[in-house]
Amino acid sequence: MPAMTESDDHGKHSRLFDRVTASYAIEVTTEEDDVMILGTVVDLSPTGAFVKASLSLPEETICYVSIFQSGLEHSPRIVSQARIARVTEAGMGLEFTAMSVESIGALHTFLEALRSQD
Repeated sequence: MPAMTESDDHGKHSRLFDRVTASYAIEVTTEEDDVMILGTVVDLSPTGAFVKASLSLPEETICYVSIFQSGLEHSPRIVSQARIARVTEAGMGLEFTAMSVESIGALHTFLEALRSQD
């Protein structure tokens, strides 16, 4: 069973999976495609991410995200539907809600690479 953590830099919440410190580019787009936010993933887990960006979406907003390594044209991407789980002064917490098999594989690859850096 995965380790539970009680707190992180972004608030106090119980988590099923540990988050890993990251620095990936992210594009967040609303369902209506009327808003696109560019930001940085600062931590990542199998179920979500915390994002720093100049704009935030309201909690409970359904959006689409694309996470990738900046500057690498052929980098694998994590593409997912997500829900804005919470918003703080530091950024937005996203919960992944639907993801393709290819994106699940990319997510695991990203997480393994981050864990090997520790």
